[in-house]
Amino acid sequence: MPRLGAWILLGSISVPALLLNAASAEPAAPAPNLRQEGTYTADASITQLLGGDVHATVDAGTKFRVLPTTYIKLHASKPSTRCATIELLSGRMGVTVPPGEPPEHSVQIKLPGGLSAVPLGGRIIAAAVEKGSTVANIDGRVLVGKGTTWGEVKRGMAESYSNGAQVNVRPLPGVPTVHVRDQFVLAPAGGSTSTEVQLSGETLKRFEVTLSKVDGNSQTPVGTYTTTTGPLELPGFSAGRYQVVARGFDEWGLSYRQSQPVSIHVMNYELPKDAHVVDGKIHLLPGQRLKIRGSHELEMTYGDQSDYFVPLSTDVGLGARTHEVARFRVKGSSIEARLEMVSRPFTAHIELHPAAARWPEDLVQVSIRLTNQAGRLAPDASDVSKLVTINSRKVALSWRNQHGVLVANLPPQSGSGPWRVQVELKDKLGTFATHSSELRARRGSTGT
Repeated sequence: MPRLGAWILLGSISVPALLLNAASAEPAAPAPNLRQEGTYTADASITQLLGGDVHATVDAGTKFRVLPTTYIKLHASKPSTRCATIELLSGRMGVTVPPGEPPEHSVQIKLPGGLSAVPLGGRIIAAAVEKGSTVANIDGRVLVGKGTTWGEVKRGMAESYSNGAQVNVRPLPGVPTVHVRDQFVLAPAGGSTSTEVQLSGETLKRFEVTLSKVDGNSQTPVGTYTTTTGPLELPGFSAGRYQVVARGFDEWGLSYRQSQPVSIHVMNYELPKDAHVVDGKIHLLPGQRLKIRGSHELEMTYGDQSDYFVPLSTDVGLGARTHEVARFRVKGSSIEARLEMVSRPFTAHIELHPAAARWPEDLVQVSIRLTNQAGRLAPDASDVSKLVTINSRKVALSWRNQHGVLVANLPPQSGSGPWRVQVELKDKLGTFATHSSELRARRGSTGT
C-alpha cells in the first residue's frame, strides 16, 4: 500500500505534502472505463461509480489516465481515505464525494503542472486546457496543491493554474442563455429545414449545443454542435418536437450548469401532385389536399379571424372555397404559422364523344368546358394551352366556341387502331387537366 510523506495542517484537516504512487499507466483499454487502469479518450460522456458512492463524470472528448488506487491519510488520528486516482490530460470531469471527516472514499485528480485535487465532500469540477488547469468547488470542500503547498478552494469559486501556479480566482461561470429564432418551423416535406440559435453568457467563450428529438417522455439525440458566441445554424429537421440545451465554457475550459431546454416544433406539409407555390400561396387543383405531419402538441384553425383551434389534422385543403388560410400553433402559444391556399386559375371537364364512336367512319369530337375561379365559363382564356396527341403524335385542331364550350373535330387516322387520344391542358403553373381515351375501328375496317 502506498504511503504518504510529510504533513501540513489546514484548519482541522491534515493534508499530504507529497502524494506518492504516480505509477505509469498501462496500455490503453479498448473502451473508456474510470475504474480500469489505462489511458482513454471519451467518445461520449461517461458517468461511473468509483466506490463508496463516489460518482465521476467525464465529458465527451476528455482525455484521461486511470492510475492505481491511492490511500491518502487526510487526518492524523483517522484511517486513510481510499482514493481512485485519475490523471486529467485534457477536457473536463466532475466528481461528487459523500461528506466525511475525512471521507472514507474520494478521488485524487492529477492535473497538468504537477497539481492534484482531493475532494473532501460535495461536488467539484476539474478542467484541463492548453493554458492550464482549473478546480471549481460547487457546494463542498476540495484541496488543491502540489509539493508542500496546499489550500482549499472556496465554495462557489474556481481557481485556475498555469504551470502549477495560481493565476485566477473567480466565481463559477454563469448559465448560458439560448435564443432560438424559430420555435415553430413550418416547411415542405423533404425540403431544407433549419433554424438559428443565438447563445450568450457572462465570461463564456465557447458553447456546446445538444439537439434532441422528443417523443413523449423519451429523447433521441440528434447531434451536438460547438460554437462561439456567434449564431449557430442547426441542420434540417423532420416533423416533430425537438429540444435544445447548451453548456457554456469559459477560457479555462470550465463549465457549470447547462441552459434551460428550449423547444422547437417542426410541422411538415406535403404538396400533392401538380400543386405549386407562387408568392407564398399554394395553388391546388379541385379536391386536392395537403398532408400534414407534426407533434401532438400542435393545433390548427381555418381563417384569419378564427380563435377556435382544434387538434392538428392529417390534411388540409380548400373544400368548396377558392381561397383559404390554415393557421397552426403550439397549444397555448401565440406563435403561429399559416398556409394560404388558392384554387388553380382554371378547371376543366374534357370529353370525347360520341362515346361509342368508331373510326374512321364516325366523326369524333373533343369538347373542353373551361371555368375560372369564379365558376364562370372561360373558353377564350389566353393563359391556357391545349395539347392533343394521337398515339403520342401531336395533332393540330381547329377549336370553335359552342355556347362557352370549346369543341374540335379529330382528324381520322390511318391504320386499324386502336388509337390512344390524350388531351392535356396547361396554365402558367403547369398541367391542370388531362384526359385519355382509346378509339377503335369497326370490325373489318382498315382506316383511310
